[in-house]
Amino acid sequence: MDIESGYLPVDGTQIYYETAGQGEPLVLLHGNMLDSRMWDFNFLPLAQHFRVIRYDQRGYGKSGASNGRLGTADSDLLALLDHLHIP
Repeated sequence: MDIESGYLPVDGTQIYYETAGQGEPLVLLHGNMLDSRMWDFNFLPLAQHFRVIRYDQRGYGKSGASNGRLGTADSDLLALLDHLHIP
C-alpha cells in the first residue's frame, strides 16, 4: 500500500503528515507528549478500509515548533484537510 507523506507550510511552520488508503477519511490525532508514530500499528490496517490521515501537531515529531500563537491546532488540521481536498 502506498503512503503519501509531506510537509505542509502553515502559519510560519511546517506540518508533517502521512496518508494512505481510500474511502471515507479517518484522521488520527496523537496524544500529548507523543507524535503520529503512536499510530504505527494501526495506520496500515485502518488504511485497508479508510483514507487514513495522521500528522504531527506543532512542536511534535517531524513538525516545526509553534510560532507562539495559541489556538492553532484546529486551523492546522483544517489547512491539512484543505490541502488533501477533504471537505
